[in-house]
Amino acid sequence: NRFVENLHILSSIRAYKPRSVYELAKRAGIDVSNLNKLILFFEEMGAIKIKEEVVSGRKVHRPVVEYDRVEFKLAG
Repeated sequence: NRFVENLHILSSIRAYKPRSVYELAKRAGIDVSNLNKLILFFEEMGAIKIKEEVVSGRKVHRPVVEYDRVEFKLAG
């Protein structure tokens, strides 16, 4: 349920291509600490990857969605 309720985060990452989690939070209008928890959740699920990069001398974590489509198989 948590995955489905937060699919907009994956869409935002694909649309904005943010250079950091902080930038994504600003553009999507989401609190950074809440977004960090969701990013870690999606990373554990394998839906996103976190790339460490240096931007303006600072180490940042850049979320990346490498998929065009997500499919669900519901248990019956």
